[in-house]
Amino acid sequence: MIQDNLENEMYSHISQTGKDINLIVMHPNTWVNLCKDVWASESMAIYKHDASLKYKGIRVLRSLDMVDGLFEVR
Repeated sequence: MIQDNLENEMYSHISQTGKDINLIVMHPNTWVNLCKDVWASESMAIYKHDASLKYKGIRVLRSLDMVDGLFEVR
């Protein structure tokens, strides 16, 4: 699942740096697939009715420069 991969990346970033995450960068197709995963599991990680479309309150930047399926956590 894409959501599991993102959670692992977030956990790894926090454990290595000790800092909170304030930005997630991903390919637009990855974002679409992540939304499908989250909403199919009825998780509240992405609020359907929120125009900002954040993941767990973290801003998500969608970039065509990213490889589909990979994340960059900052």
